[in-house]
Order: sequence, then structure tokens, then C-alpha cells
Amino acid sequence: MITKLVTGLFKSRAKELCIQMFKDPRMDNAFDKYIEDTKEFRARLKRPALTSREDLKNAINNNPNLEPFVEL
Repeated sequence: MITKLVTGLFKSRAKELCIQMFKDPRMDNAFDKYIEDTKEFRARLKRPALTSREDLKNAINNNPNLEPFVEL
């Protein structure tokens, strides 16, 4: 019985804190920044040589500072 009472108090307090937290504009800005950073990261992953083996070979062969790619 005591555990149910403590659990109920904990849940109600946690709910109040979450409501207050999401009203804070800093939290909203943090989520917006996370979404933008995720989009930017995904865009960087789509650069040449990061999506397939063929892209990697082409990127190595097109770079004059690297030796040509040789299949083993």
C-alpha cells in the first residue's frame, strides 16, 4: 500500500515537472536545434563516398592527393 502511495506521488510530481519543463522556451529551442542538427547530419552522410562502395571508389579515384583505388 505504501509503495502505491509513493508511486502515485512520484508520478504526479513528475507530470507537474514535465509540464513546467515543456513550457520553458529554452526546452523548445533545444528540440528545434536537435531537429536541425539531425537534418544537417543526415545531409552530411549523403556526401559522396559515405553511401556505397562505388561512391567510395569514385571519390578516391577523383582525388589527386590519393592513390587510385585497387581491387584486391
